[in-house]
Amino acid sequence: MQSRIDMESTCEHEDGSPCHCSAERLLRLSGVIESSYLFAKHSEVEIHHEGDVYRLRVTRNGKLILNK
Repeated sequence: MQSRIDMESTCEHEDGSPCHCSAERLLRLSGVIESSYLFAKHSEVEIHHEGDVYRLRVTRNGKLILNK
């Protein structure tokens, strides 16, 4: 199991959303990224992978769903 990185050492934009550099640093250090960094203030994100587009969304119940 991988350990969590201290989230307080990361930077944020003025609106409170996480900076890309913080997410990249966390991923490099631990191989783990918090969902709050992926979604920020959105309930759905697009992931581009090998020419395909996937949609990752958070349901009202807080579950994650990935669709192609």
